[in-house]
Formats: sequence, structure tokens, C-alpha cells
Amino acid sequence: MMDRCFRKGALNILAMTIFRRSPSLCCVPIVMLILLYRLIVPSRCAFGAEPEKPASNAAVESISTRDYLVEGLLCAAKGDYQSALEAYGLVLAREPHAGAASYASAQAWIGLDQLDSARHYSSIAVESDPSNKYYRGMLAAIYHEQKSYELAAREFQTLSELDPSNITVLYSLAQSYLSAGEGGKALKVYLRILRFDPSDERTLSRILWLELKLHQYREAIATLRSLIRQVPDNQKLRLTLGELYLQIDEPQKAIEIFEALARDHPAFLPAWVDLLGVRAEQGDPLRFQECLNRYYSLDHVTLNQKIELARLFMIRSELDGIYTAPALVMLERIASEEPDNLNVLLMRAMLYSRQERYQEAREGLTRVLELDSSKVHAWEELASSYMAGNQYHHVLYTIRKAREVLNPLTLRLQVLDGYALFRSGLYEEASRVLNDALGFVNKESRQWLLIQLHMTRAMNYEKLMDMDKSRQAYIAVLDIDPENPLALNNLAYMMAESGGDLDKALEYALKAVAEEPDNPVFLDTLGWVYAQRGEYDNAKGYLEKAVQQKPDEPEIYQHLSEVYKALGDEEKAEAYRQKAGE
Repeated sequence: MMDRCFRKGALNILAMTIFRRSPSLCCVPIVMLILLYRLIVPSRCAFGAEPEKPASNAAVESISTRDYLVEGLLCAAKGDYQSALEAYGLVLAREPHAGAASYASAQAWIGLDQLDSARHYSSIAVESDPSNKYYRGMLAAIYHEQKSYELAAREFQTLSELDPSNITVLYSLAQSYLSAGEGGKALKVYLRILRFDPSDERTLSRILWLELKLHQYREAIATLRSLIRQVPDNQKLRLTLGELYLQIDEPQKAIEIFEALARDHPAFLPAWVDLLGVRAEQGDPLRFQECLNRYYSLDHVTLNQKIELARLFMIRSELDGIYTAPALVMLERIASEEPDNLNVLLMRAMLYSRQERYQEAREGLTRVLELDSSKVHAWEELASSYMAGNQYHHVLYTIRKAREVLNPLTLRLQVLDGYALFRSGLYEEASRVLNDALGFVNKESRQWLLIQLHMTRAMNYEKLMDMDKSRQAYIAVLDIDPENPLALNNLAYMMAESGGDLDKALEYALKAVAEEPDNPVFLDTLGWVYAQRGEYDNAKGYLEKAVQQKPDEPEIYQHLSEVYKALGDEEKAEAYRQKAGE
């Protein structure tokens, strides 16, 4: 009940605040009539009183529509909306398009939380007097409450034309545009509002937010400068200004802002982060080192802050390799002061692996495990470094040593173990390990790891000639990543070979080639699917393209031989058959 009351109250407040002329939504003459009527005629809806029945039709006719309207307003004032509506109904029976009665009816229906009816009567009121701002304000508020934002915006736009200086109406118009997903129109309205008070922080903030959302960075810079003039020492605003200059490719202006911030507020870490980031992106190691030295020389900078800054750059390096070398510079600088810090050693080793400096990575990881053999991530990274070099026996040895310390192994170690067994030709053992790993999958498991698990299972089952289980594993990959090109390709080829659903096989093969148009394996699969469908001309085109990309693959030649044979070209069929046997 409280929610209902709040909602209808909020709606009335919205309509009222649009026009701050009077606390009442009725015009002054009607209010005066209510007071006069109370002195002369007892109300039918007075508390504890039974409504009087009219003596005759003539008596009813003698009562004016104004009397019914006033009586309805009295009832509404007491919260008796039903009686109020009955009185308004008598008015509308005589004058179906009476604006005041329709408007009052809309208010009563709002009181009963019946917005559809309120909308109906509010529309009639507006039709009766299109220039009445109160009527139109009520209709606009109802539209907005019902989430008919485009209609609300239309009404607020008309209101703004009727009363161009009403800022409340303009704010309501902007909000309706925002709710309707029309940020550009909302921005124009806020710019219009700003003309009334160019220094209004609330309006400037909303304009800035919209300009950023709409990627209007140059305009946002001008807006931000206006805000900064009012609060010149706001660190976050100045930082944002610098970041905007980066967006429009003016790094020097950004650097000047970040340098000034770092100088004025040495403890403001975001300024240092952005400054170091720009220096890293410029690819100038000397300038980056100079900036890093200044940051490290500050008395308040702790070891943890240095490590976290390096971690941030390390995370960035996963998306952009330009940050790898700067992150490594940070970590090597810290390691020179803290040679046995486990986190620093581990992070540095991971970056070494990313740079394919596997021997240095293993030395660091081995040192971590000497200091703390329970460091799970170190075991995972060590096994992974061997996997990157296709040293499967070292992977298996590392995991066996990890098993002596960790119980149980992590999902990642189990997947690495299963893959190393698969690549070593130990298919039965790989199947056991990978199936055991399924029991460790949970909602927190990373998607890329689950894809690797199911992909390895699928390929391993192919080697074991268990095509049903292989197919199920490939489908499990596609459940996680529907566009995975390798799973699409392998599943399509399997279906083509086994005489499965060739329509589905074609769909999968086309998707795989769309992802990697020049992959000879995928082109061969697509060509072979077409061949199995009897579409030999299509098959020939893709297989010819595949053999151009990979001229040393016998299977492609074999497929071409069969296609040309089906096309009746025995000479080419024989030539490709011979190449397949070479």
C-alpha cells in the first residue's frame, strides 16, 4: 500500500512541480467556490453522512455542473475518489468535453492508481484546451509514469513551447528523451537549459556525461573546462580532462595535465598511472624510466603500491603488448630490492613466458617453488611454459611433482596433464584424466579452460574411434563458444565422414571459414562437405584454394582426386591421386 501511495503521490508531485504557480492543481476560482460551497451546502461525502438522494429529476437538473464539479473536488480532497468520480461523471454527462471535469477525473483515477483511465481523461482535458499547461503537464507525467517516453517527450516539448523559460519542463523533457534512449536530443535540451545559467554544475555534469556517452570528446573537453573553472582543484576532473586529450590523440596536452597533477598532488596515484601509461605507449624507455624513478622516489610510496602498479600494467599487457616491457621494468626494479618476494618473482616469470623467454621464466618459477612449494599458480605456469615448447614429458614430470604437494590438483593442471598425455599418444590415460577433470568444473571455472578441456576430450575420443563421445565433446565446446572455428570445423568434418546431417555440417563449415577464410584445413573441410552433398563444382573451388594455401597436405589432394573423378575428369583425378601418394 505504501508503494501505491508513494507512486501516485510522486506522479502528482511531478505534475505540480512542472508549474510552480500554486500548491493546487486547480485554478483559483474553483478553490474559492469550494470554500463558499462548504458554507452553504453540506457535502454528500462528508464523514459519517449518508448521501442524499435527489427528490426528482427536476431537482437534479436544477443543480449546475459547477455544483457537481465542486462537490467532486470536496470528495477528492477527503480521499473519496469514487464519490468524486460519480460527481465528475454527472458533469461529463452534460458536457463530455469539459476540460476541468476531465482533468479532475484524471486526478481522481490517479488517486485510485488507475493510470489507463487517468490517461484517457487527461487526454480529453488536453483536447478541450490545448494551451492549458496544467492539463498537458498531467498528461505528460502520466505518459512518463507508464514508460511511454516518446509520448511524454512530445507533450513536454509542447509545454516547453508554451512556456520557454520553464526550466523544470526542460529537465522533464530531457529526462524523457534519455529514458527513450535518445541521448542526442536530451543533450540539445540540456544545452538549452545551460543558456539560463552557464555556470550550473548540475547541468554541466549532465552535458558532460552525455557528450562522453556519445563520444563527442572535443565538446566534452570544453564542458569539462567550464566545470574545472568552478572547482579548479578537483583532481578527478583534471584527470578526466587529460584522458579526453588522449581520446582525441593529443598526448602532449594530456602529459602536461598529468605532470601538473602529479606535481600538485604527489599522492594521487591515478595521475601517476596515466602519466606512466602515456610514456609507455610512446615507446620511449628513457622517459618512462625517468618518470618511474620520480614515482619510486616519493616517500609515501610503499612496496605494495609498487607491486600493484606493476600488476596493473601486467593486466593491460594482456590486451596490448606495448605494456609488457614497461611492466617488466617495474618488476625487475622491485626484484632488485626484494629478490625473494614471491609475488614479484611469479609476475616476472609470467611476463618472461609472454615474451617466450621460457628458460628465464622457469628459473623464476623454480625459485618461487623453492620458497613455497604450495604456490599453485607457480606449478601451473611452470607446466604451461613446458607446454608452450611442446615438451610434453616435462609437463608430465612437473605435474607429477605438483601432485606430491597439491591434493587435489587444480582444474588447469588436470587439463594440462590430459593434453600432454593426449599429445604423447597415451589416449586411454588421457581419457581417464580428462574425465576426472570434469568433476572439478564449477560455475567459477574460466571459459577458456573449459573450452580447452572439452576440445582435448573431443580430439582424444577421435583417436580412440569413439565418435559419439567426440561429437558430444565438440558440442560442449559450442555450448560455451558457438563461434569456435576449430570445433565447428572438426564437427563438420566428422559429420561429412560419417554421413550425418550434411545441412548442419555445411552450416558449421561455412561458419568456420567465415572466421578464418584462409585456413587450408577449414577450406578443405568445406570443400569435402560440398563433395559429400554432391555439389562438386563448389567442392572443387574450395579444395583448389585449400591446396594453394597448403600444397604439402596429402589429404587435400586425395579429396581433389575424388571430386575430379566425380566430375568425369579422370586425367586430373589421377594426377591428384599420385600427388596424394607422394
